Amino acid sequence: MKRMILYSLTLLVILPLAALLNLLLAANTTLEWAVIALQTTALFALNRIVGRWYWFNFNTRHISLTILVLALGYSYFMLEPTKSDSSNLLLGINLVILAFLLFFLLKAARSAIPPVMPYPLVFPLEGDKYYTNEGGSSRLTNNHHVNQAQRYALDFYQLDNLGRRCKGFYPKNPESYIIFGKPLYAPVTGTILRAQDGLHDMTPPELDEVNRAGNHVLIRTDDDKYIVMAHMKKGSVAVKEGERVAVGSLLGKVGNSGRSEEPHLHIHCMDTLEDDYVRSGSGIPIQFDGRYLVRNQLVSCAVSRPGMS
Repeated sequence: MKRMILYSLTLLVILPLAALLNLLLAANTTLEWAVIALQTTALFALNRIVGRWYWFNFNTRHISLTILVLALGYSYFMLEPTKSDSSNLLLGINLVILAFLLFFLLKAARSAIPPVMPYPLVFPLEGDKYYTNEGGSSRLTNNHHVNQAQRYALDFYQLDNLGRRCKGFYPKNPESYIIFGKPLYAPVTGTILRAQDGLHDMTPPELDEVNRAGNHVLIRTDDDKYIVMAHMKKGSVAVKEGERVAVGSLLGKVGNSGRSEEPHLHIHCMDTLEDDYVRSGSGIPIQFDGRYLVRNQLVSCAVSRPGMS
């Protein structure tokens, strides 16, 4: 977790500040300014897609965009072009950096394109502003991508009206997180193959490395797909193995059990079933109400669906 926080600080704070200083101070010619301006814009665009903005408040994405626009305008009007030969090296370095950023920006954008038609599900939570932390078709936006079963898994947090996922920066009390205890509903009609309960909710950032899914349900759909919904709250699982569920059937509540660094909903889908369905199996893309979600996209479900209350 410390590594993830450091990564986010570097990507969302340190590198953008360095890029802005480069934009404001380094350019000696109009061409140099144009290259550095494109480079800075590419970095901010990449951060907007892959950055974990929830650490600082989701609304800071908009502040970041405002800062970029102001810096571009100010640097252009303050530019005093010279004919210094020393600018050739600087221009070359910035062109290389620009190419590097454009490569990763394109790769991140392609993460929003599923490789095959996603399996349709109904969003399993009620309320506003559910934040997609992990999702998409590449490691840039989805850390699950290295796990074959969870290749297209998604993680959801919930934000309040101020854009916060919790009260404080990283509180230890699971109840301080907006999503904790929210009712969780069946996203599809099917049969409960596994209903695990009784595991305690972890204290962030503790992890249960043995029971990785924590309290969870495994649903087999009527067309033989397998849905795992993990990290549920202890004592909340409301279904039993062998029970039939319809879209909107109450499954339990969101918690923080298992290998969960903080309260959230984890969901993934497979078209095969292995004994260890958390780490083994053939994961397939999923969509909610026609949307294939990637990191930093929001979902709202303010209207009750059939079976939800």
